[in-house]
Amino acid sequence: MVGFLNRNDVLIKNFGKFVDKHTERVVQHAKDYAAKFNRPYSEVKFGQRKEELAQKIADKDQITDGLVCVFWAMETGRDLPSRRMVLPHRCRNPLPLGAGACKRQPTKGRRR
Repeated sequence: MVGFLNRNDVLIKNFGKFVDKHTERVVQHAKDYAAKFNRPYSEVKFGQRKEELAQKIADKDQITDGLVCVFWAMETGRDLPSRRMVLPHRCRNPLPLGAGACKRQPTKGRRR
C-alpha cells in the first residue's frame, strides 16, 4: 500500500480525500455505463445472491445476451481485522556523500 501511495504522490494524511475522489469517479462511470445501455443500477444488500438477482432481472426484461444490470454494494470491512498502518522510517534529509547516515533508527509499530 505504501508503495502505491508513493507512486501516486499521496501523503497518508490525504489518503481519505484520494480514496473519496477515485470512488466518486468509479461510481459515476458505473452509473453512466448502466444508463448508456438502459439497464438498472442496483444495490446488492448483505446476504443477497448476485447471480439470482441478475437472473430475475434478465427473465423479467427478457434479456438473453449483453448487459443485464450493474450492481453496487457497501463494503463495511467489519469482517476484516483492524490494523494500523505502520510506515517504515526513511531518512528524508539528503546528506552529501560521506557526511554520515540518518541518526534516527527505525522503530517498530506499537500495538494499542
